Amino acid sequence: MKGSMKEDTLADYHPIALADILWGIFSGVVLREEVKKVINGSEGFVNGDFDMAFDIFIRGLQAAQN
Repeated sequence: MKGSMKEDTLADYHPIALADILWGIFSGVVLREEVKKVINGSEGFVNGDFDMAFDIFIRGLQAAQN
């Protein structure tokens, strides 16, 4: 993400839309982990899920730029 910001990869996108999407990814991962706790009674590995979610998001942005 830092590299994308330095390269102006995100400059073409509306900042409020980006904030909404990033917040949606974050809250979606957190909500899903809470549901897993209730259903399975076990702790999830949120950090790995965040890494994967944001990696997918960044790859999508990079693909759109190409």
